Order: sequence, then structure tokens, then C-alpha cells
Amino acid sequence: MFTDELTATGDTLEAVARDWEPGSDSEEVMAELGRIRRCTDVLTARALQHIADTQSFVVHGDRSAAEFCGRVLGVGSDEAKRVLATANRLESLPETEAAFRAGQLSAQQVALIAETAVRNPALETELLEHAG
Repeated sequence: MFTDELTATGDTLEAVARDWEPGSDSEEVMAELGRIRRCTDVLTARALQHIADTQSFVVHGDRSAAEFCGRVLGVGSDEAKRVLATANRLESLPETEAAFRAGQLSAQQVALIAETAVRNPALETELLEHAG
């Protein structure tokens, strides 16, 4: 099951965070963390969008998906609202969504591209080229 794999990955990351001491591999660690962060940004956006669509946040006593996300992730609800807005914009931007899901773009890059490309879809490909 997917959540079992994700839990095992989280357990591994927790152990690495606890035990790793910075050294000559710091640059490699930073590069790998970038890849991991881009992947977690994708999962966060997609899960948050599903939570908003299904309104499953109500079961947990939250007033919105953004409030639920903020509480669970320990971020402000404004940040969660930005993630949700970006996820919703991606529905009309298949190239950007594909690049995001492939871990090629950060959440910040996707937000900037999506905000512009939703207004002018003809720019999507060009913006993706510049982001890479």
C-alpha cells in the first residue's frame, strides 16, 4: 500500500535527519534534498487538492482544506491556500503539471509559471524552458 511506503520513507528520513553529520557529502545531500522536496511538494499539492475537493477536512474539525494542511504541516494557512490555488491552476496547464509531477520544478517555480500561464496559456512552454 502506498501509505506504507510513504511511512517507511518518512521513518528513513527521520533517522537520517537525526544521525547525519555534515561533511564532505553536504553538496550531494543538498542536491538529494532538493529532489525530495520537489517530490513532497507534488504530493502535498495533490493531496491538498483532493482534501479540498472531497471536503474531508470537516471530519478532522477544520473549517477548510487550507486550515487542515496548515495544522498538519505546521505552516500558515496562507501558504496552504497558495499551494491549493496553484494545484487548481495546474488543471488547465498539462505541460506544467507533468513537469511538476516529474519532480523537475519546485513549488515556487510552478506557482510563478501557473500564475502567468493561466492568464496567457501561449506562454506555458516558454516559461517551462526558462525554468529548466
